[in-house]
Amino acid sequence: MNLFRDLGLGSKLLLAFFTLLVVAAVPLSLSIWDLKEFDKRLEFIVSDGVEAVKQSARLHRNLFELRTQEKEAILAVSQDERQVALAGSPGSGTRSRNDTVL
Repeated sequence: MNLFRDLGLGSKLLLAFFTLLVVAAVPLSLSIWDLKEFDKRLEFIVSDGVEAVKQSARLHRNLFELRTQEKEAILAVSQDERQVALAGSPGSGTRSRNDTVL
C-alpha cells in the first residue's frame, strides 16, 4: 500500500477512474452478452412460432367453414340446396373470401 501513498493526486484520480471504468465494464459486457442471447431466443421464437400460429389460424378457419357448410347441408330442405351448400367446401377447389393467406 505504500505504492498508493507515494502516487500524486493526479495519478490517484486516474487510477480511481480506470478502476471504476473496469468495474462498470464487467456488468456492461455481461448485459450485452445476455441481450445477444435473448435476441437469439426471440429470433427463434418469432421465426418458428409465428409460422405455427399462422398454420393454426388457417386450420381453425377451415374447420369453422367446414362446420358451417355441414350445418347448411344438414339443414337444407332440397337436394339442390344441399348441392349449393357443399359446393363451396375448402376441398372442392373453390376459394371463399376467407381463404386469404396470412
